[in-house]
Amino acid sequence: MLIDGLIALLTTDERGAAVYALVADRVYENALPREYRFPAIVIHQSSGGQDYDMAGPLNVDADEIQFDCYGTTALQARALKTAVRSLLSPFVGELPDGTVTCLCQNVRDMAMPYQPNADAKGITHRWILGYSITTTE
Repeated sequence: MLIDGLIALLTTDERGAAVYALVADRVYENALPREYRFPAIVIHQSSGGQDYDMAGPLNVDADEIQFDCYGTTALQARALKTAVRSLLSPFVGELPDGTVTCLCQNVRDMAMPYQPNADAKGITHRWILGYSITTTE
């Protein structure tokens, strides 16, 4: 549900207008499609689970989400990551799918180095953003 809400925030919600202006609807879950075009974003959920305190489970989930921002140039990838970070770093509230976020903390912001054979597929410019996103049930 969280991934669907994030994709909708970036592609259909007016709060994500700066991101949409760069990628339109090219925001994908887990992998680029076979016929991808850049710029584009791929969202991955790397971990998650219910939060606990000494009394037991809390009414919140903490998820680690990665946003891979791809561009045809390093400048384009960096502009895309800047738009995503500007939207998410202060974000709290309801996502378009009804998921309620109470914390959206940036934990990773890095350019990915060139990878062997990546240029054969046109993937040489990627910026990775990692977020710890806490949602209420």
